[in-house]
Amino acid sequence: MLFILEQRLEELDETHYGLREQKAAIQKQADVVKMKVYQVVGEI
Repeated sequence: MLFILEQRLEELDETHYGLREQKAAIQKQADVVKMKVYQVVGEI
């Protein structure tokens, strides 16, 4: 039983790490979009 819980905890840790990486990538994309919107609005 303990082994199963440890294995599941490891899987959740990996999932959490993956989600943090995705969040960072999405944040970078959002920053690029904000910059592009600012450039377009600045040109108007």
